[in-house]
Amino acid sequence: MPIGLALIALAATRGGPQIWEKTVAPGLVYRMEVDGAIPRVIHALRWSVGNTTSRATPELAGKTVYEEGAFGGRGTISQMVKESNAVGGINGDFFPFGKVPTGDPLGLMVQNGELLSTPWRTRAAFAWGPQGATMATASFTGSIAGEGGKPIELNGVNQECGLNETVLNTSSAGFAMSKPECLAVVIKMQNPTWSPSTVLAGEVEYALPEGTKISVPPGRAIVVAQGSKVPALASLRPGQRVVVRFATTGFDWLSYENAIGGGPMLVQKSKIDVDAKEEGFDAAFSAGRHPRSAVGKTKEGDLWFVEVDGRQETGSGVTLDEMAAIMLRLGCTEAMNLDGGGSSTLNVLGLTVNRPSDAGHERYVANGVLFFAPPGITYEGKLRLSVSSTIAADGTAQAHVFTATGQDVPNADIIWAASGGTWVDQGGLVRGLKAGEGTVFARVYGQLLTAKCTVKK
Repeated sequence: MPIGLALIALAATRGGPQIWEKTVAPGLVYRMEVDGAIPRVIHALRWSVGNTTSRATPELAGKTVYEEGAFGGRGTISQMVKESNAVGGINGDFFPFGKVPTGDPLGLMVQNGELLSTPWRTRAAFAWGPQGATMATASFTGSIAGEGGKPIELNGVNQECGLNETVLNTSSAGFAMSKPECLAVVIKMQNPTWSPSTVLAGEVEYALPEGTKISVPPGRAIVVAQGSKVPALASLRPGQRVVVRFATTGFDWLSYENAIGGGPMLVQKSKIDVDAKEEGFDAAFSAGRHPRSAVGKTKEGDLWFVEVDGRQETGSGVTLDEMAAIMLRLGCTEAMNLDGGGSSTLNVLGLTVNRPSDAGHERYVANGVLFFAPPGITYEGKLRLSVSSTIAADGTAQAHVFTATGQDVPNADIIWAASGGTWVDQGGLVRGLKAGEGTVFARVYGQLLTAKCTVKK
């Protein structure tokens, strides 16, 4: 029996949807919902903005926007969590999904007060800081001007320079990217603090004609121009003092130090209000059922980071309206969609708790939101994960974790995950998903436990 039918039967016997909530760290709670009548599986993290123990930060998948290597700055959420020593993470903004991978988020990204990516078109962004969080549509204007000269418009920051554009790249870009027939000018900055809205001084060092991928040194900015914009940039001369101006509107940057883009809006003023058409999303994207990720804010000030599985037996996914209804049900007064589809991933304590739709493999994404907290309770002895080695494709088995002395570890202290032919809920109930090999994972007291299962027809 397919897992969807098994869940329906389970829901009928247990009286409807099941919900588990488990504390990951002070101020950070993991929630799993299983509704077999649809079927639908929801994973979420609720984070309290004002707590002083845990924090949430937008992170680039690579150390910079553009990186060397096959993935060009992209990475998986699991890699990001592991490399950053985080306690969890969720995918973030959309990114160019072309043949040549890059780690450039399409929309706004601000990390600890530094502008890493400028807004794109009229799409929504989500900003937060110690004083709270909000959502808005942001816009960017920028310029660079030589002493006594006319300002040169900047079309963006830390992105590939297009035809008839001028783009400024900071060291966080890694590389200044452009097509041939461009001009690049290297600027030595006096105090390179790249706030979303700022005025900075610098001095022209030298020009590099025809540079298509130029490494950006620390303390420098590289301005690239193409096509009709080249003559204006060529007017800058070595030794000339310049002034760079950024103005990123839509948010009070004295109140918010982090931001991440996405779109469209899902909930506004405690009502479902999906503005997909206004933000440039087509009807197929909006009305189709897909895996989705979203972020929302409650009236109490808590933030929900939510993932809904799709394109598999556990659920077909949700439309934007259905995602908005989920966020509203969780108490969100504002909510915004994030990148979805194969990008939708939620990681808790190093475990990918959802089932990514790209054949169960995580997609390489440009950025995400990571959660940080001090280490939790640890157990010095050897823990043991116990689960049946053989499960029928329409059967179940209860998993347990035991201490070295044989005591059953409380389920509330365990984060469960599974891959391959098995599926597990946060009650530790393992189900046969499809014939073949499966693996059950348990993260508990700082230890990662695994058990192999064979699923038989």
